[in-house]
Amino acid sequence: MKKTITLVFLLVTFAFGFSMNISVEQAQRVAKNFIHERYVNQDIRIQMEDFTLQYTETDENGEPIFYRFNIKDVGFIMISATNQAAPVLAYSLEGVYKPNPASEFYIEKYKKQIIDVKQRRARAFSKNIEDWNRYLSEDFTPIVTRNPYLDPLITTRWNQDVFYNTYCPFDPTIAINDQRSVVGCVALTMAVLRDYYRYPTKGVGGVSYYPTYQDGVPVYPRQTVDFSKQTYNYDAITDQPNNYNGELAKLIYHCGVSALITYGYGYDPADPGMPNGTSGNGENAVRAFRNNWNFDERVHIVDAEAILLGNNANYTKWGDTLKTELNKLRPIYYSATTAEGAAGHAWILDGYDAQNLFHMNWGWGGFGNGYYQLNFIVDPSGGGLTSFNTAEKAIFKLIPKDTNHVKPDTSFTRNTASFGVITDGPGHLSYKNNCEQRWVIATPKATSYTFRYAKFKTEMNKDVVRFYNARTNALLQGPISGHYLSTGATDDYNNPGLFPDGMALPSSFTLYCDSVLVVFTSDNQNTDNGFVIYYNANLASAPACTPQTGSFLNVDEGTLSDGAGNYRAESGCSWRVKPSASYGLTKLTFAFTKFDLKAGDFVDVFDMTGTNPVLFKRFDINNIPSGPFTCNFLDIKVEFKTDNWQEGEGFVLKYGGTTEIDENSGLNDLSIYPNPATNVVNVEFSTENPENITFNIVDLTGKLIYTEQVNHQGGNLKHQFAVSNLSKGFYFLRIETNTGKTIRKFIVE
Repeated sequence: MKKTITLVFLLVTFAFGFSMNISVEQAQRVAKNFIHERYVNQDIRIQMEDFTLQYTETDENGEPIFYRFNIKDVGFIMISATNQAAPVLAYSLEGVYKPNPASEFYIEKYKKQIIDVKQRRARAFSKNIEDWNRYLSEDFTPIVTRNPYLDPLITTRWNQDVFYNTYCPFDPTIAINDQRSVVGCVALTMAVLRDYYRYPTKGVGGVSYYPTYQDGVPVYPRQTVDFSKQTYNYDAITDQPNNYNGELAKLIYHCGVSALITYGYGYDPADPGMPNGTSGNGENAVRAFRNNWNFDERVHIVDAEAILLGNNANYTKWGDTLKTELNKLRPIYYSATTAEGAAGHAWILDGYDAQNLFHMNWGWGGFGNGYYQLNFIVDPSGGGLTSFNTAEKAIFKLIPKDTNHVKPDTSFTRNTASFGVITDGPGHLSYKNNCEQRWVIATPKATSYTFRYAKFKTEMNKDVVRFYNARTNALLQGPISGHYLSTGATDDYNNPGLFPDGMALPSSFTLYCDSVLVVFTSDNQNTDNGFVIYYNANLASAPACTPQTGSFLNVDEGTLSDGAGNYRAESGCSWRVKPSASYGLTKLTFAFTKFDLKAGDFVDVFDMTGTNPVLFKRFDINNIPSGPFTCNFLDIKVEFKTDNWQEGEGFVLKYGGTTEIDENSGLNDLSIYPNPATNVVNVEFSTENPENITFNIVDLTGKLIYTEQVNHQGGNLKHQFAVSNLSKGFYFLRIETNTGKTIRKFIVE
């Protein structure tokens, strides 16, 4: 019997020394056995029927290249359709696979390698043969490996569109993404890394440039940022915002400007309906990290092929080099471009498993995040492929330069953001012994808070987090401690490796109070990597907009306001204003009689006369309104948006249709100020000849409010009217001369 078993094993092994296509049923068995082995320590129970075929990639002859299975509704796995390649190409339990340009771009590499090796009928790596034989076994026994393993370091799942691109250039040619260009993968990847290190809180120097040209002409205004005058509040940034997040959008935009990225403009001709992408490069990112964000001078970018395909080619050395960097708890900026440089992407590489697949965070809202083969999945020797078919690069030694950037012994932080994060400090460091850190979360108008764990690694029963009612000091949740998802830690002096023998993260929970005190304490022995906890405040109703948001206003004048008192976080108003063209109205004038907005909040005014809205003006703390604004059109949309942090008293905007008539009056250099006015209005102009001038003040109904005659001898004239007795609103100043008349509008506030 023993001889028979040995013979069967040798026959199977021998068969797999030759090329062979893999059926769907065989691929399904490999998928099930691999996932069972990968998560055997976490007791994840799965059956064959949990794996459903979602997609089959084929070549031009219709032959399968790889299969993609969904794992219930929690993950996916990609299996090669030939035994000449590695069995498992990618897998994840972070969500089912949804195609996206980032991961699809990289998966194209697998497709090219498999097509090439099948055409050459090349031999397989011995490791691939061994894996196929084992995972195809119907009597599969998982191997509990102690190979080094590193859980993903990054907890964010950011994207490139709305809520992320708030400060990117306005693109009037598109109708999606708030009509702003996407942030770009370079800017996003840089921002992810800065958020991980929570560094720096203030930049260095500045940049001013035109980002995008068509036919030699800039399509966007000059982008200018003085980073030395900017600050960054990482506590007000979350992992996946569902509303405007000003600090996050600012962080990403400033990273992009520092790297001189080219913002996309218009729609992609190859994919109508999708905007053109925003592009950049890693070399500029490295320069910006050094010069603008105060990272160590040793930060540099390395080309994978210099290591993989040099004179001493080593197909595994690249992966080993990346692991060495990751073991120092430094996530990696990773990029790839096609051989001709026509397409590319940058993303985060932040972990690896015991089977030498690397964890990718694609920067596409979490879609496709998971573990992927990074090295050659086939044997490239003996001809055929001579490169990755993508130029792959990585940034190494991204280390904060400031030696005082550490996790504190003691700290107190008050956070009023409606969503944000509680963390013991920079992601690459361990907390200290005998530390005590406190946070008070006190969002205006909050009724309760929901907390979500993203990372938690503390000494069990010794280094603990507790949640209290901040008003009464009553304990609401905790103490919480322990190693979740992985154990161990590594640094520059000790690199034991991380292993998948931790516990699943605790469930989210909600605390019903208007403010929460969070306390973290550690004892005098042993430390760990700490924690990341995201929270969302559940808010009471926002003040009612005046008029009601969504109103269509066709009256000749009116007032818009965010409502009484301070506005609320994560709120907004929207109005359509389209005065009738009666009384000869040709333009629309508006002015703010009150404006108190905080960082991240804004009022946008759009021209609605075309097919797509066109931004007329944005008003925020960087663009504070002064004086009235006149639009050469009578159809506008006014949008007020607030983010998650800091609230002001809001705004009051008055608008009215304008009749600007100049009928041979002979008035030159006419100026009316201040406008809006409170006590007096000044009028200045000049005439070439003496004139008998009549000044009439008329309200919007045409009623004469005031009249005065002046005998002017020619030249310059300055005249003043008292308006303190007039009701607030819009008025016309009609100036009549010997030869004609001029009409202008002014505002009394």
